[in-house]
Amino acid sequence: MKACFFSGPVQEQRRNHREAAWLGYLGAALVLLIGGFWFLDRRRTNRRLMDMESACRRLFQGDYGSRMGAVSLAGRWSAASKALDALADKLQMQDEEARRARHAHEQSETRYRHLVEMMPDAVFVHDAQGIILFVNAAGIGILGASEEAEVLERSVLDFLVPEDHERVKQIQKSGRAARKLELTVIRSDGGKVMVEAVSSPFLYEGVDARQVVLRDVGDRKQLDRERTLLSRALEQSSDAFLMTDGAGLIIFANAAFERLSGYKASELVGKKADILKSAEDDDAFYENLVETLQRGDVWRGNVVSRQKGGRLVEVSADVYPVRESEGMLPHYVAVCRDVTRERQLQDHLAESQRMESIGQLAGGIAHDFNNILVAIMGSVEFALKTLPARAPERNELEVIARMADKAAALTRALLAFARRQVIEPVDLNLNQVIREFLPLLERIILSKPKTW
Repeated sequence: MKACFFSGPVQEQRRNHREAAWLGYLGAALVLLIGGFWFLDRRRTNRRLMDMESACRRLFQGDYGSRMGAVSLAGRWSAASKALDALADKLQMQDEEARRARHAHEQSETRYRHLVEMMPDAVFVHDAQGIILFVNAAGIGILGASEEAEVLERSVLDFLVPEDHERVKQIQKSGRAARKLELTVIRSDGGKVMVEAVSSPFLYEGVDARQVVLRDVGDRKQLDRERTLLSRALEQSSDAFLMTDGAGLIIFANAAFERLSGYKASELVGKKADILKSAEDDDAFYENLVETLQRGDVWRGNVVSRQKGGRLVEVSADVYPVRESEGMLPHYVAVCRDVTRERQLQDHLAESQRMESIGQLAGGIAHDFNNILVAIMGSVEFALKTLPARAPERNELEVIARMADKAAALTRALLAFARRQVIEPVDLNLNQVIREFLPLLERIILSKPKTW
């Protein structure tokens, strides 16, 4: 179906044709009149020719309603010839203008049709009843049709989900243009496509119609959903995310990073990442970090960061470059986690392991020492049984027995510590303990017994 998109030039062309036809008829009539009056009386011919001259002038000026009276012919042939020549020139000029207008119209229509056919967006033209009169190649494709015959002469509502019918009808009734109208198109295979429509009144072959341009926004909507989902995932993540541009200016920080740093995201965006540095890590540390990133590698490690209030926290960070395209400075993303508590737990675990090693060593020593004490206590007990009741050695042996009991108690305490048992403290009389130890200490330390 050939589409005519500019009805104004067509109407002008038709009007020019009508005027040319009328002028042609009048010119022919004038020629007949001139020939007829040639055979009449000279006086009457002159007067007629004067009227002819006047009429031709009026005709040249556009007065097509002029009429001729009886005129004489003398002295008027030259003027009549000029008038007829002027009339012929005007007819020729109008004919040329009509041809140029027709040619320009055809060229304009060809350019417009070519432009519409080459557009990546779908273009439809439908009448006031919604019947499709024109569709371009992109429109055929978006509907999943194989040729325009499957689309033309059908209602636009046939290709829209029922939920959109009422909105489309209201727009058609209003006669106004509609922009960024989101619709769902039903394809020939039953699939659905999200589109953004622009609709405006349009004159098609002299008939009031409406031109509709559709753009597939399904991919864009999917990208928007994915971007929104990713943004929510970052905001709800327990890990802290920080993004900077190539110059080190912060452009994004999620809620977890706000909790980690003590800063609001609005306070961080636009600031240098140096705001988070502390004096705990030296310049060589940060130089190594920068060199790693500039090579395009991922930097992993722990860094001590300074919070807004000045508190230092140890952070485990994975920092990696993100390059958008070749030749552009990369962005940098840091995934951080506060490991201050973990470091404290690790230190506590190391201390516990150290104490456990000491306990194991003490347990081993106590076990061996206990074996020695068993032998000593057995020997003392055997000696006490064999000595007479009044033997002077008994006092010393009894002191050894008591000290052995004290050593045994200390051994049991060491074994309890080694096995992580609960030690129950008891009250001791230090004077009594020292008094019991004095005889033994005197013999060990002093060469001669002395009275204290």
